[in-house]
Amino acid sequence: MSRAYIQKSNPDIYLLSGVMHFPSSNDAARYLHKAITLTGSFFYPVALSLLLPIFLASLVLEKEEGIRGMMKMNGLKMKNYWLVHYLWSLLVYYPILALFWALGAFHLDLNFFTKTNPLILVFGKSFLSGK
Repeated sequence: MSRAYIQKSNPDIYLLSGVMHFPSSNDAARYLHKAITLTGSFFYPVALSLLLPIFLASLVLEKEEGIRGMMKMNGLKMKNYWLVHYLWSLLVYYPILALFWALGAFHLDLNFFTKTNPLILVFGKSFLSGK
């Protein structure tokens, strides 16, 4: 009806009308989920690598203060020193890893966390392959 009215009022104008497919809200949500999954799988290793300065700062602080030397003089074995240092690093690392994994798997439902073996995310590929 609008086409007939416009052509009647001005014969030089021709109106094309029809149905055009617009993305539905489900399509937009799917594309948004893909974008979040892509950025999440990129930022996960980046965020965990930011813990490295924290671990190195503790080693540098011990070197500056001479704490290790004093502990050696008081009879601490180096095996125990490095074991405690390693366990402390794990105590810092694993809660942060669990927080990232819980947010990615349960809250954001990222494919990187839901479809990847959790052992690979925690220990890495070398743990599973035995190398």
